[in-house]
Amino acid sequence: MEKTINTLTYNQNMAQFQSRITWRWQVPKEIKLPLGLMYLCAMISWLISLSTYFSLQPAIPLFYTLAQPEQQLVVKEWIFLFPILITFITFLHSWIAYKLQDGHMILLQLFSWTSVLIVAFFALSQLRIILLVT
Repeated sequence: MEKTINTLTYNQNMAQFQSRITWRWQVPKEIKLPLGLMYLCAMISWLISLSTYFSLQPAIPLFYTLAQPEQQLVVKEWIFLFPILITFITFLHSWIAYKLQDGHMILLQLFSWTSVLIVAFFALSQLRIILLVT
């Protein structure tokens, strides 16, 4: 009898603990794919930067659209600008999607897919620069 009381108390305590630590936001199914793609793109961007950092030249042409060649080159640590921007955009747009989840779902989907395109453009720019240098 005492063992069942202890088990019941333990189960009640665990349920109470788990209710405190659970994530309160349920991602709507309409935006799970775009948010997942943004987070996946951020992770891939970090992996690309980390894996190519040690094989890059000391100076890379990050600003290759500038007129003077000496202004185009930056130190190779600037390659981490892309994953930082992508991660920041991903977290910011996830937070905005959280705030907009009670609004119109069409607008939320449009915002989410636009965010995916922005992140994809940054990732493609990063990949283009790395392919130019290596």
